[in-house]
Amino acid sequence: KMVISLLAAAALSAQAPAAEKIEFGHARWDKFPRLERTGHPLPYAQMVEVAELVFDEKQCELDGQSARRFDITIPYAVYLGADGKAERVLVKDLGCAPIQNLVGEVVYQLSELGDFRAGAGAPRWYSDEINLTLE
Repeated sequence: KMVISLLAAAALSAQAPAAEKIEFGHARWDKFPRLERTGHPLPYAQMVEVAELVFDEKQCELDGQSARRFDITIPYAVYLGADGKAERVLVKDLGCAPIQNLVGEVVYQLSELGDFRAGAGAPRWYSDEINLTLE
């Protein structure tokens, strides 16, 4: 549980180690091979809490989303080196940097914990998505 809390805390830190490796943009997410994860579960509850705080503090606004109710799917791509570690993370630009950074940091930290399996032909890009829902 401490690792999961650290992931969420790192995602909020301006000094997070992955900050220079996280980019926001657009891609054809379905054209990348699917990312295979092993090991630690996503720190989902903590991520939802952060998203709730972002909306509550009006750090950004997304159509149809509020601090009391949201359903956001955030695609991302990660460039894994031969060692299975993230060298770059590209998160879909939703127009909400705090949420995008949260996803990027969590992805990067999970790679540092060894949770990604690089397929044949690594290094290369892989993609997946994270859904954050509060109803």
